[in-house]
This record gives sequence, C-alpha cells and structure tokens, in this order.
Amino acid sequence: MIRFKDIIIKYGDFVAMNNLNLHIKEGEFFSFLGPSGSGKTTVLNTLVGFLQSASGTITIGDQDITNVPIEKRNIGIVFQSYALFPTMNVYENIAYGLRAKRYPKKEIDPLVRDIAKKVDLTDEQLLKKVSELSGGQQQRVAIARAMVTKPKILCLDEPLSNLDAKLRVKLRQEIKKLQKEFGITTIYVTHDQEEALTLSDRMAIFDNGNLQQVGTPKEIYTNPQTEFVQNFIGETNQLPGKDFKEFLQEKLEIDETKPVYISIHNIRTEKKHKDSIELKGEIKGIEYFGLYMKYTLQVTEELQVRFIQFIGVGKEHELGEAVSIYVDPENIRQY
Repeated sequence: MIRFKDIIIKYGDFVAMNNLNLHIKEGEFFSFLGPSGSGKTTVLNTLVGFLQSASGTITIGDQDITNVPIEKRNIGIVFQSYALFPTMNVYENIAYGLRAKRYPKKEIDPLVRDIAKKVDLTDEQLLKKVSELSGGQQQRVAIARAMVTKPKILCLDEPLSNLDAKLRVKLRQEIKKLQKEFGITTIYVTHDQEEALTLSDRMAIFDNGNLQQVGTPKEIYTNPQTEFVQNFIGETNQLPGKDFKEFLQEKLEIDETKPVYISIHNIRTEKKHKDSIELKGEIKGIEYFGLYMKYTLQVTEELQVRFIQFIGVGKEHELGEAVSIYVDPENIRQY
C-alpha cells in the first residue's frame, strides 16, 4: 500500500531521517513510535506532502507520490491541536473539505450527517461552535473532517496528547473501533508506548533519524532487536556484564565488557527450567501498582534487579525478605 524507498529527509545539512525503507499494508493500523526528535512526525509530514525528501521515493499502491501536491494525495490528517476553525460551527468544519473539493451542494449534507453519526456527534452538536465542545468531542470533529472526503489513508499526529489520561484511554478505543469500521489504512504518530502497543497492528520504532525496528506489538515487546528498543519499550534491568557473569554457571556465554539486559516481565519467582539462572537477594523496595507489585532485589552490592509479581499470584514479599528469582538464558540480552 505505502512504501518508503531509500528516503532521506534533510533540514539544510541536518539529516532528519536517514535512508528509510518501510512498507505499510493496506488496511493496517500502523504506528510511528519514538521520543521527541526521533523523526516520526518528519516521516508523516513527508508522506502527507508538507515536506519534500532529499532523495528516495514514496509510493501509494502503484502511484509514485514523491512529488505529487498535497491536495492530490488523497490523505486525511488529524493534527495534535486538531486545527479546527473556531469561527465555524461543527457542521461547517466537517463540510469544509467537501466544499474545498467542490462537491455539489446536494451531496454535502448527507455526507456530513453520515460521518457525524458514525463518530457519535448529534444533530444538536453540529450546530455548535467547536469552542463549546469538550476535548473528546473536538477530536471526533477533527476525525470526521479528515474522513468525510473518503481518503485512502488517515494520518493522526499525536491526536490524544492534549487530553487527560482517562479520556485518552477512552478515545483511543474509539479510534481503533472507527478504523476497523472504515477499514482505512491509518498511520498514528505517538511518543506513548502504551498507545502504540494497544492500538497497532504493526509499528515502527524511530530514534535519532533512524528506523530501529518494525513488527507487531508482541514481536517488539518480547523480542527487541536493538539496545534502544530494549530500553524504550517496557521496563528493563540494565546490569554490568562483569558482575552478572558469576551467576551464569556456564549456562550462557556473555561479553562481560557490555551491559546485560533483562526485561522485568521475564523474571519469575519459580524455577521452571533446569537451565534457569537463579539470583538470590534481599527485598529492598516495594511499589504497589494495583494489578501488580514491583520489587527491587539487592543481589550483591553491585547488582540490583527489579521484577514484578501480579496480585494474587504467589506469595507477596516484605522488605528485608530473602528471595530467589529466576531468568531463562534466552531472555538475557546483549547488543
């Protein structure tokens, strides 16, 4: 569906994205995830047409759109600020794109009302100024305006970042539901790992102008391919290789000059395999998270390991308690 081939994006001499090669399938909910300055929004803006790449090609289906004007790319976009027109009511905001594309007047009204119904906007709300709506309602107006012209692709650039945490969770469920209902290829830009993991069919991780990894949320969470992804997705223990090596008992060879990474979800309090590596220590910290407890285990003076245990699964531990934890060799990573 969408293919970036050898894309390089520059601001003057600064390389904002270096040699991007990426394929997004038709109908996917695909997220661009990374910290601020990673290049994710730059890639989105190049797809939409706000930026021009220094080299490489972008194709949608069989069409090369690298130099096609924005208005001819048939891509809808929802901005972080929503970019709604404050002097227009909701109906006029949604109808704006149709009028700009010179749709006949008799076609505009049924299209506006149909998309408004699909995003749960009432006839009464259509007559209100956007300033009279809540943040969640404004977001639905922005989505309706982007989708009313039936674009091939919908792009959402940090659309939930201005909302409170509870509303973000509610609206990301609505976005996913709408995307599946419309079957539209959707690209979602976010710095929020939880959003990307819960929404995406697949996702791309960016850092410092480079593509780090592409995969399903499960693939990326359970099998990070780079040191950046290991540290960025989920929570991980970074341990000195030279201090960790003594616990391996020849079950695994590691480079003691490099750090060892163990994700906290890969640590257990029961030994399940004969090759599992045991770490003994004393509980030095306890954090309560509702569904689970997070413990800090002091193994040696140099080694401190964090692990989680779900409430109701196994014995809860106390400060100062002696505890053994276990990790399988395949879950110990170095880069």
